[in-house]
Formats: sequence, C-alpha cells, structure tokens
Amino acid sequence: MAVQAIKKDRKATVKRSKAAKAPKQFKFKWEGADKKGQKVKGEMTAETPAIIKAQLRKQGISPLKVNKIASPMFGGGKGKPIEASDVAMFSRQIATMMKAGVPLVQSFDIIGRGNEKPLVQDLLLGIKRTSSQDKLWRIP
Repeated sequence: MAVQAIKKDRKATVKRSKAAKAPKQFKFKWEGADKKGQKVKGEMTAETPAIIKAQLRKQGISPLKVNKIASPMFGGGKGKPIEASDVAMFSRQIATMMKAGVPLVQSFDIIGRGNEKPLVQDLLLGIKRTSSQDKLWRIP
C-alpha cells in the first residue's frame, strides 16, 4: 500500500513539473503587407507561426511569409560559433589524451581551458562539471 502511494505521489510530482514548464519561444522572421499595400517585414518571438500571424493581423498587417529563424546548436549566438573544425580539433585532442591515459574529466578540463573560443570553453568545462558531479553516468 505504501509503495503504491509513493508511486502515485511521484507521478503527480512529474505531471506538475511538466505542466509548470513555460512553452518554448522561437524567433520568427515575417513579411507582410500593411493596410496601404506597402510591404513590411520584421522579427517576432512566439511559440508557433500561427500566433505570429494572429498578432500581425491584429496590427493590421496581412502576413505573407512567416519563417522560423534557425538558432545556433551551441551557445545561442554569443561569441564565435562552434564550427566543424573545432569539433575535429577536439576529437583529435581527446583521442590523444585517451591514448596517453589521461582521465576523461581531466581531459575535458585541459582541452576546455586551452581553447581560445569562449563557446567551446563553456561547453567543454560544462561537460567536465557535469561528469565530475557524476550526473553524466547515472541511469535515470
């Protein structure tokens, strides 16, 4: 009986935590025509293109195009973006460290601190922090 009550409590907590999360907002680029027929364009943030179109109609703009703006995979636009060459360099460095017998967490620290791009540094040192706290290796 007590086990079932605990399971129900857990399920309720999970449902509440999922419901409490705010919906993800995306940036959209839009083009339209105002009441005079002049072409207008801009950017807005919303959950879906339908919301953008509704907002534009409220402003008296007939939406012609609404496209989601692609967001960078890492870092959200601060500093120089992470490129394929950065990933290739990291792969070579981590392989060399592993062959030399350097522990993985220490390798992330060394490579992260030695990189000149702030985004790569943040990413690698974040992985190091997470893995050193043993969160990376736990099975949910």
